[in-house]
Amino acid sequence: MSKTCIIIPCFNESKRLRLDYYHELLPNLLKIGCKVIFVNDGSTDDTFSILQTNFGKYSEIISIIKNSGKANAIRYGGLYALEHYSL
Repeated sequence: MSKTCIIIPCFNESKRLRLDYYHELLPNLLKIGCKVIFVNDGSTDDTFSILQTNFGKYSEIISIIKNSGKANAIRYGGLYALEHYSL
């Protein structure tokens, strides 16, 4: 089993998310045991609901209430991964 976790920070990405790309990629990552975490970084658009609707069965979707920057979103995702997966 892979000990790889991919963290994808998202802020107001509702119009830029390439749904077709992720629908093809995420099932393949799951097959090899890779974990994927989307971190919604305080988006004010529909990013969080789009992530939940489209990728909830393939990945973890977590949300930070207030935008705190890409680095903090990645840090938050990393801490989540360490707490919830045996990495």
